Amino acid sequence: MLLLPIGDVNDHGEGHHSFVNAFFILACIAICGYQIYLANIGGTALEQFMNPWLFDPRTQLGDGFLALNPLERFFALLAKLADLKSGAFVKMAAGAFFHGGLLHLAGNMLILWIIGDNVEYVMGHLRYFIFFILTAVLATCGELMFAGAGNFNGIIGASGAIFAVAAAYLIYFPGAKINFFYWFFFIFWGRRAISARFVIVLYFISQFVTGYTSLGVGADYGRVAIWAHIGGFVAGFILAFMFRAGRPEELKHYEPVAKPAYTKTPWGNPPDGGPWGKPRQ
Repeated sequence: MLLLPIGDVNDHGEGHHSFVNAFFILACIAICGYQIYLANIGGTALEQFMNPWLFDPRTQLGDGFLALNPLERFFALLAKLADLKSGAFVKMAAGAFFHGGLLHLAGNMLILWIIGDNVEYVMGHLRYFIFFILTAVLATCGELMFAGAGNFNGIIGASGAIFAVAAAYLIYFPGAKINFFYWFFFIFWGRRAISARFVIVLYFISQFVTGYTSLGVGADYGRVAIWAHIGGFVAGFILAFMFRAGRPEELKHYEPVAKPAYTKTPWGNPPDGGPWGKPRQ
């Protein structure tokens, strides 16, 4: 069974040039491509390229940081960020542009492409740029506040900032829908629009449950920074109200009309009135 987001039902801001969002996507693709190139060269080329740009918590914070409780970690991180000579802020922000492979990159960029342009429209270009960078840093802080030893090896990927963008999207466009392509073993396939509110909230809840149930047990989440996702979402939810650029009031009541869902089979479209043939909103 394949379920893949392919776009959103949200034409608000149509014609708006979301060049900041495009810049983030192109920058991540270019950097990941260069990472793959260096990895193919072999040796220490990739490590030499990445190390100066990434925040290494073991070097920057020390192993003793793990013995602190989340509140103590928060103040330790605050002090580290305030120390401009440490470069912690820049390194945490830069980590969002590095990815662990093509699948990691593709998943993040697909979501950012679907929802980032609409959020940039509401915030404006400069606000959106600052919002993305700031929430990338805050997402990293969220992971470091709750991470166990198994997840204390540094954080890369734009997922935390994208969760923040998703939270802002939820606030600005609560009535929007996400188009999904589904495919079930050559039996049937098609497109279905699902409420963005449902999709985003459900995914956040799944991340929160995973993170919360593993607190205090030093769990390794399979190299996934669960608390960066949670921290990014919470930061995005709060900052979205501050970064809104005062777009028209109709955003509050925006209810886009979804294209009818459809389903196909190897034998063509089911007839109207069949289990999948009748168009659905």
